[in-house]
Amino acid sequence: MQQSLVKTLAAKLKISVPKVYRKYRTTIVVNETEYKVLQETVETDKGPRTFTWGGIPLKRHQGKIDRSLNDNIRRFKWSDRSDLVTRLLRSECEICGSDENLEVHHIRKLKDLKK
Repeated sequence: MQQSLVKTLAAKLKISVPKVYRKYRTTIVVNETEYKVLQETVETDKGPRTFTWGGIPLKRHQGKIDRSLNDNIRRFKWSDRSDLVTRLLRSECEICGSDENLEVHHIRKLKDLKK
C-alpha cells in the first residue's frame, strides 16, 4: 500500500518515486521502536496538522487477551425482491403520489443522457 501511495504522489506531483521518498520520509518512534514513515505537515486554519502514513506495529501481540470479544453480530435480512420490484409493487407515483393512470418508464443512466 505504501508503494501505491508513493507512486500516486509521484504522478500527482510530477516527480520521481525516489524524490517522493526524500521529501516525505522520516523516522518516528512508537512503543520504543523506530519506524520509517511518510509524513507531511500542512498549515490549516486551525493550525498545523501532521499527516503520517505508517508507524503501525504489525507484530502479533503475544500473551493474554485482556478484553472480551464482542461477538454480537448484527444480522441483516436481505429482501428477496429487488428495490425496483418493491417500488413497482407499491402502484404509486413516486413524484406526485397518485395511484391513477400509472405508467412506468425506464430511467436512463446519467452517462447515457445526451448533453
